[in-house]
Amino acid sequence: MRMVASRKRTRALFNIDRIVHHDLYAYGLQFSVTWASDYWGVSRVIYVCMIVPAALSISMLAYDLVRNMKSKKRNDRQMLEKSMPVTCSNCKKRFNKTLVMLDFNQKQPKLVNVCPYCSTVLDSTEEKDSVIVHVAEHQKVIT
Repeated sequence: MRMVASRKRTRALFNIDRIVHHDLYAYGLQFSVTWASDYWGVSRVIYVCMIVPAALSISMLAYDLVRNMKSKKRNDRQMLEKSMPVTCSNCKKRFNKTLVMLDFNQKQPKLVNVCPYCSTVLDSTEEKDSVIVHVAEHQKVIT
């Protein structure tokens, strides 16, 4: 949208310039430095006011594209690290994401990783990542 408006403004300025330099001379306009210097000054200011925002917009667009490409590469690398393939010891199927369920076999329920195919609880090698979930006595869990 902004590009269309900028293009229309540029075309309007070129039309005004064509009128001043071609058409008005046909009607008897005499060249004079007094009116020409004012006209040139105003037209240059208008062109600068159009070029500076366009240059800033293009530079910000390029900056955002480069930044997004870098963050996408970083996110892709993080996703690869998070989605390491896991093999179930029971059914021998490979998958990238485990199911997370509550294990009520112990006194304190905790979250465990479960195979999405055979519902076998997978061995958790990192106990520091385990989360204990507190469940009140009056709450019921529907399975």
